Amino acid sequence: MIISTGSELREPGQPLGHDSIYDGNSFLLAAAARRLGAIAYRVGIVPDEPRAFLDALHDQLVRADVVVTSGGVSQGDYDVVKEALRPTGTVWFGGVAMQPGKPQGFGLVGEDETPIFTLPGNPVSSYISFEMFVLPAIRKLMGKAPYTRPTTRRGSPTGSPRPRAGASSSGASTPWTAAAERRAGRWPRLAPHR
Repeated sequence: MIISTGSELREPGQPLGHDSIYDGNSFLLAAAARRLGAIAYRVGIVPDEPRAFLDALHDQLVRADVVVTSGGVSQGDYDVVKEALRPTGTVWFGGVAMQPGKPQGFGLVGEDETPIFTLPGNPVSSYISFEMFVLPAIRKLMGKAPYTRPTTRRGSPTGSPRPRAGASSSGASTPWTAAAERRAGRWPRLAPHR
């Protein structure tokens, strides 16, 4: 079950005001869940009101194996998900060491202790968070093996060949890094950010 939160959100096709945006997150997250083979129910948009959020959540829990929310978990004035769920004591909210996607939440809700993932509202943050946290959990619940992303070998951004892991042009066993490229004079040093 997927819920987007935000009073500024509009369904695609509705007119936009100066203070509104289309809800893309619920569609993106539903598509990502379906790509895994999950049945995704898109609840739609819930305004920035804790009671409305809790009503929508509890109305839909009967059909949910996992709940994914988008928005309302940061540190702003309208963080409805945190405001509504923090008093339950069953959902953790905090920051993780990644950018984008630092504000997160996870816990259990309802009588059946349904897992809930509360993701940031920024579309890129929301999708990356889904890939990092929700995708592995759904795969586990479906009895599937952990997902391993395909990898490819490429040269460095400067075009110089990138040595295989464990080998270097000098024969030493060192991995490729941007710092090594810079020391070798093959990667320009960037000016400090001011």
